[in-house]
Amino acid sequence: QTGFASLSLVDDGYYGKGIYFTTFSNYAACYSPEVEKVFILCAVLPGNLYPIIEHFDKNEDPDTFCGKPLKSGYNSHGVIVDKNGTVIARENLPALFYDEIVINEEFNIVPVWVIFAQKSNGTKKPVEPSEPLETHKPANIP
Repeated sequence: QTGFASLSLVDDGYYGKGIYFTTFSNYAACYSPEVEKVFILCAVLPGNLYPIIEHFDKNEDPDTFCGKPLKSGYNSHGVIVDKNGTVIARENLPALFYDEIVINEEFNIVPVWVIFAQKSNGTKKPVEPSEPLETHKPANIP
């Protein structure tokens, strides 16, 4: 009801300070230790995206984007990473890669769906959410 928050619960934001998104649900699921996953599917307008193409160690290089505002003149940062979140150069893409998009302005994000998921135990029946859906109201869009 109050919008998205840039909480920095996992880290300071390796690729800039903002709200992080990915187009890969299995990558997003890694950020939650819970058995039942809750995803907020969003339409995101990245605007002028700054491509991050190198991995920097924040302990060795003070000029990293870690915890810092987005690059001046850009609306977002985008990066291609491996399963550990390490930047992969475009020419070295493995079969399995992910993306991260950092948005700093909430008005560039439109929540569309709340999706509940749980790792399959081999059965094909749908998983019921642990909370009633009516507690998750859609965003007010003017």
